[in-house]
Amino acid sequence: MARKDRRRQVGTFTGDPLPFVVLGGFVLVFILSGAAWLGGTLGAWASGAGWHPPSYGPGMIFTALHGQLWPGVATPWIAGGIAVVGGVVVAAVTVVAFLLMGQFRASVPGLATLRDVRDFTYSPRLKQALRLRPDLKDKPRKEVAGADVGLILGFLEGTKALLRASFEDVILILSGPRSGKTSRIVAKQVLEAIGFVLVTSIRADAYAITARARGRCGKVFLFDPQGIAHRPQETWWDMLGWAGRKLDNARRVAKNLSKTVEDPDKRGGDAYFTAAGQATLTNLLYAAGLGGRPLQDLLAWSTDHLDSAPVDILREHGLGALADSLRETTELPDETRRGIYGHVQQALMPLYDPQIARWVTRRDDAKEFVPEDHVDRTDSLYLLSKKGGGGAAGIIASLTDACIDAAVTEAEATRGGRIQPPPRLILDEAANVCKIEDLPDLYSTLGGMGIQVTTILQSYDQGVDAWGKSGMKKLWGAATVKLIGAGLDDYSFVDQVSQLVGMRAIVEESLSTSRQGASTTRSRRRERIIDAAEVRELERSTALMFATSTRPAMIRMPAWFEGPDADQLAKDKEFMDLETERLAAEKKTTRRRPA
Repeated sequence: MARKDRRRQVGTFTGDPLPFVVLGGFVLVFILSGAAWLGGTLGAWASGAGWHPPSYGPGMIFTALHGQLWPGVATPWIAGGIAVVGGVVVAAVTVVAFLLMGQFRASVPGLATLRDVRDFTYSPRLKQALRLRPDLKDKPRKEVAGADVGLILGFLEGTKALLRASFEDVILILSGPRSGKTSRIVAKQVLEAIGFVLVTSIRADAYAITARARGRCGKVFLFDPQGIAHRPQETWWDMLGWAGRKLDNARRVAKNLSKTVEDPDKRGGDAYFTAAGQATLTNLLYAAGLGGRPLQDLLAWSTDHLDSAPVDILREHGLGALADSLRETTELPDETRRGIYGHVQQALMPLYDPQIARWVTRRDDAKEFVPEDHVDRTDSLYLLSKKGGGGAAGIIASLTDACIDAAVTEAEATRGGRIQPPPRLILDEAANVCKIEDLPDLYSTLGGMGIQVTTILQSYDQGVDAWGKSGMKKLWGAATVKLIGAGLDDYSFVDQVSQLVGMRAIVEESLSTSRQGASTTRSRRRERIIDAAEVRELERSTALMFATSTRPAMIRMPAWFEGPDADQLAKDKEFMDLETERLAAEKKTTRRRPA
C-alpha cells in the first residue's frame, strides 16, 4: 500500500467538484467560441471581405465544420484573426486573475490580504484626511501627497500597496535593539511630517539624517543637555516658568523628575516617601515658578528645609493650603523629613550638573524654546538624553509634556477640536528618556485632537518597567495601530503575539492505494498562522501590524535610504557626520589643553 499526504488551507473547496467542473466547462466553451467568432470575423475583415459577422449560437459549430462561416476567405486569415483575439483574451484573463488573486492572497496564509487593509491605502485615507484636515480641501488632488493623508507604515508584504495610519491613530511599536528602528521608522516619520515634529532618542542618528531636510521647511531646535550630538547650545527652555503657570504643570514636572530615580523592581516599597516627596517637590517647583525664582533657589530649598521662602511665596499668591502643607512637611520628625527631602534631592540630582542646568536656565546667547510658538507650525524639536538616573530624561519628559499641553490647548481652541497641521510626536526610547506617567491615558485622547504619537519600545517588559503592568496594558489597548518588529526574544510575549494573530484551518488529505484501488481521506485541524519562533525570526525590514478591527498584516517597512530622496539625504547625513566629528575633536582638544 502506498500513502501520500497533502494539506491545504480550508479556504479551498473540499466537497464534490463535479458541479463546478461542469460550470467551468460551459464558461470556457463560451469564452473560446466567442474568441473564435470575433477573431474569424476580424480576420475576414482584414482580408478585404468586409465586416459580415456570422450568427452566434450552437449551430455555429456545425456551420464552421462545413467551412461556411466566412465563405470565400482564406483559412490563414481566419486562423490569424482567431490567434490574435485568443492571445488578447488569454492576456486579459491572466491580468484579471492576477489582480483578483492579489486582492485575496496574503504573503502568509491567514494574514491580511489587500482587501482586508484597503482602508489603509491612499484613496480611503484621502477621503478621511479631507474630513480631518480642512486645509486640504482647496488643494488640487494631484498635489495631495501620501504624507498629506496619513503616517507611513509600510508596504503590505508581497504587494506594492503602501499602508498609512490616519491622523487620528496613535501608534505603539515594539522592536528589539539594532532592528532598524531609526532607518525604517523614526527617520521616515520625521521626513514625512507635515507639521510640528518632536523626536526623543538616546542617540543623534535620527537628528543627523533628518535635521537638514526639516530645516528646509521650518526651524530646527536641538535640546541636548548631555552633548550627545556635540552641537553648541542654541536654545533653552524655561522649565520653572512652565511649572509656575498652573499646579498641574508643577505636578507633572515633579513626577517626570521622580520617574528617573524610581527602581521598577522596588515599585511600591517606599510608596509613602515617593508620594510625599513628589508632593513636596511639586510645591517647591510651583513656588519657584510663581515667584520667578532661579533654579539655584529651588536647589537650595531642597537641601534647606528651614528656608521659609517657598512657603511665603505660596501664601502670597493665595495658596494657603499648599503653603500649610509644605510647612507641615518641614516640621515632621527628622527621619521622616529626611526621607521625603531625600527623594526631592534625588529627583533634582541631574540639575546639580551645570551642563544640564544651563538648558533650563535663561541665557543671553541662546533662544528660548516656547512650545506654544511652534506646535502649530512646521518646526522640529530633537530631544536627546542618555540612559540612567543621572541623565536628563526627566527634563526631556517634562519638555515633551509641555509640548503636548500646548498642542492640546491649540486643538481645543480650533474648530473641530483638531490642531492644524497635525503635529507628530515620535517617542523613541520612550521607556528610557520619556517616561511620562500618564502617557497610557493620553493615548486615548490625543488621536482625536489630531496629535499623532508614536511610542517605540524595545520590548513589552520595558514598558512594564516604565508604567507598570496596568499602565502598559492600557497603553497597548489604547494604541490603534501596533507594530511588532524584529529582535523580540521574550518567549512569553512572542507566544502571546502568535496567539493574537490567530489560527487557520488546514485540510489534510491522505491518498492510499492498494490492490482494491485508491481511497482519499480528508481531515481538518487548526494551527497557528504564525508560531512564536516565526515572530522572533521576523526580518529587520518587516513587522506585524495590528490595527483596530483589522486582520493582522505583514508589512515591509522601507528605509530612508531606499526612497526617491536618498541621495540628498545621504549628502545631508554626511555633512552632519563631518560636522559632528569636527566639533567632537574640538571638544577633545579643549579638554586636553593645559590650564
